[in-house]
Amino acid sequence: MFEENLAESERVLGSEHPDTLTARGRLAQAYDAASDPATAVPILERNLADRERTLGSDHPATLTSRNNLANAYLAVRDYDRALALHHRNLSERERVLGPNHPATLATYNNLGAAYQNSGDLEAALPLLERAYAGRKRAFGPDHRRTRRSRENLVIAYLNSGRPALAAALLEETLADFERPLGPEDAKTRTARRNLDTARRAADRSRPPDGEAEVREASGPDAPGGGVVGQD
Repeated sequence: MFEENLAESERVLGSEHPDTLTARGRLAQAYDAASDPATAVPILERNLADRERTLGSDHPATLTSRNNLANAYLAVRDYDRALALHHRNLSERERVLGPNHPATLATYNNLGAAYQNSGDLEAALPLLERAYAGRKRAFGPDHRRTRRSRENLVIAYLNSGRPALAAALLEETLADFERPLGPEDAKTRTARRNLDTARRAADRSRPPDGEAEVREASGPDAPGGGVVGQD
């Protein structure tokens, strides 16, 4: 169906019409949803090239196309290209929208997630911390995007050997579930188990009395504050 829609749009409207570009993007999304990102990549590459040529490099639709292509590169483990596109998007969105716009915060999250999935946790952490601090300030602690950023940051802290920092965030997660759902809901129980696991890891990593910490915990790089999730 998506291929037929694209062919019809190209025939009637031309290959660079906005509706054609939208149809091409939907076809790529269908391939990605079918766990075939390799087929989606060349479609998204063409979409990005067409939007950059017709709309400019910092048009919102171009930024969306660049983000989608970066995520597809990440899915096929082409980390260098994924990181380059996310970096460019971050630069454009900071310049056009400012550092605290929701789209810019999403790009901090996506670039941090890309670094984490590539194995570079030290580069990922300040970006994920900034995304979480910004979203918590902008949306509040219960918003789904804030929760997504918190989940990504918890994973990064655990994978980088910072379980005490992960536990502090998991306490927030537990409170978020316990408050509306009660202590016996399945989600609350899962959050409590995750917190207990992080606390045990933190206890094991704590040095004996009189010994100095070997690893320093990284602080939030923001004012006030499996595959990792993209936005």
